[in-house]
Amino acid sequence: MAGGTIDGAGARDRSVFIAQLPLTGSVAIILVALALTVPALLSSSGIVVGIVLVFLTTGLAIVIPWHRLPRWTVGTLPLADMVAVGLLHLPTGDLWLSVLLILPAVWLASAFEYVGVVVATVTGGTVVALTVIAIDGLRGHYLVPLLLMPICLAFVGATVATRTRRTRTQRDLLRLQAVQVERALERAQRNRRVLNSILNTVDFGIIGITPDGKLRLVNNTVSRLLGLDPRERARPVALAQANGATPVSDDEHPLTRASNGEVFSGEVYWRHPPDEEPIALSVSASQNFDSEGKHAGAVVVFSDITAEIEALGARDRLISAVSHELRTPLTSIIGYLDLALDDDRLNEVTRRNLETALSNAERMQRLAADLLAAASTSREGLAVHTEVVNATAIALSAIEAAQPGASERGIQVIEFLPENLSVLADEFRLRQVLDNVISNAVKYGRENGCVTVRACDAGRERLITIADDGIGISRSDQERLFSRYFRAPEVRDTVIAGTGLGLSISREIMRAFGGDIRIRSELREGTTVTLVFPLAAIEESETNIA
Repeated sequence: MAGGTIDGAGARDRSVFIAQLPLTGSVAIILVALALTVPALLSSSGIVVGIVLVFLTTGLAIVIPWHRLPRWTVGTLPLADMVAVGLLHLPTGDLWLSVLLILPAVWLASAFEYVGVVVATVTGGTVVALTVIAIDGLRGHYLVPLLLMPICLAFVGATVATRTRRTRTQRDLLRLQAVQVERALERAQRNRRVLNSILNTVDFGIIGITPDGKLRLVNNTVSRLLGLDPRERARPVALAQANGATPVSDDEHPLTRASNGEVFSGEVYWRHPPDEEPIALSVSASQNFDSEGKHAGAVVVFSDITAEIEALGARDRLISAVSHELRTPLTSIIGYLDLALDDDRLNEVTRRNLETALSNAERMQRLAADLLAAASTSREGLAVHTEVVNATAIALSAIEAAQPGASERGIQVIEFLPENLSVLADEFRLRQVLDNVISNAVKYGRENGCVTVRACDAGRERLITIADDGIGISRSDQERLFSRYFRAPEVRDTVIAGTGLGLSISREIMRAFGGDIRIRSELREGTTVTLVFPLAAIEESETNIA
């Protein structure tokens, strides 16, 4: 603080000396010119006093500590200069030296703005008038310069004062902006330190990518997950695909894909560090854009999900073991119940009890089959053999299988299908999907309602839609419909049985075909499930067969 005060005081003292220099220099030049041309004038008392006064004023500008005096005291120097200029006129009898009055007038205007303009104009005019009177009275040929000089001083002073005020305003504005910039920079640095602390504390890796694909942000967790030194900004080690064995090529690397503008979420990769256990990584990427909508890079997040993958594997192995062990006794139970029901000697009560037992045993068998299929696809992946099949025949078989349940609830199943609907699929797996979707439509449809099965082509896709007019699904639950074991709240508390696996398995099957499954639903208005088959794949397969 003290250093700043000293600097400010020194600057003020220097500014006083610098403001005095123009007149001092001009007088020095005039002194040299007179010495060379009219040396006799140098003996004039007016010129001597005027020159001495100018140099005395210059000395005072140098030696006096002006920062310790009131600000108005600085104005005495340009006033003294004006008096000195008036004294310089006396020996010559001419007013041409009055032009030097502009220099102290400029000083007064720049130092005191419009107040200085008034003082400079009045003082300058007075000096000129007194000089004229002292020389030869108020004669006619002196009247013009006598009037013009005050006007000239007023205009010059006003111009300087206006410019000074504008400059001071701009300087104050710049100073204020500089303070704000310093504060903003301090806040940004503080926020950056906080952000770095947060980034280096979280247990997931974060990588920021510039628009040209370079790494600009790497937190410490990345070093542990990817073997990447944050200081080197080098590319991470190689990754393997979700199966843990197939290497990821450079073009398929998540960082490359993010650099190319892709957005993805929750994709699973494996890293195999030397002499360490493999690490499962969930990778997500998002793109950044500036205020003008231009691409500003991407952010890629790596999470260690090894424990979750191992837990899911253990769960699937347990489910698989339990389901496998249940199938054998259930098959035996169902077989013996079928044999018992074939006995004509059964009375009605016993027959109904056996039919109830058979129905529940078959439901348990389907449940075990779903659990086993879910565990198998999680562990080994879904095996399909695709070929061009007639989806109409498969759909009609599925409708026929669902007919008893539909009749029991008074639901009419209507199909609008062509005689031959070619799709690229695995016949057994497609039947599994259609059985699941149509049975869901019957189970969750409105009693005495209607289920429709249609087919059409839309653009480059072939669609099979199954629509019901039942309870529907809320928008918040639709996002989780394809999660394993998820059942919407609307059906969890009902007597309708289910495992929450059907749609998940169906989607895996459809994606294995190269297609997908879509759902559109409104609560209490029904649900439409659409099976999507790409026409390009169908046409290519038919061409290959031909």
